[in-house]
Amino acid sequence: MPLCGGASQAQAQATQEEVDRIEAVVEKTVAEAQATGKLAAVNATKIEAIVDSLAEQAETAKASDQKLQQLIEIMLKNQN
Repeated sequence: MPLCGGASQAQAQATQEEVDRIEAVVEKTVAEAQATGKLAAVNATKIEAIVDSLAEQAETAKASDQKLQQLIEIMLKNQN
């Protein structure tokens, strides 16, 4: 019987080692997924900030163009 008991104990230890290994892989995968998700969120936030900035620049450029056009029209009127 000691031989069977030893074999059972060895099998239980091997099973526990496999469970520990799988648990470590799962924990690593979860950590990587969380990091990737956070990175994606940070990138999305940065992209949104860039888009907002470009939209503001476009509005500023449009307003500047309109003011420049008005100035040119005034200068042309004053020239006559």
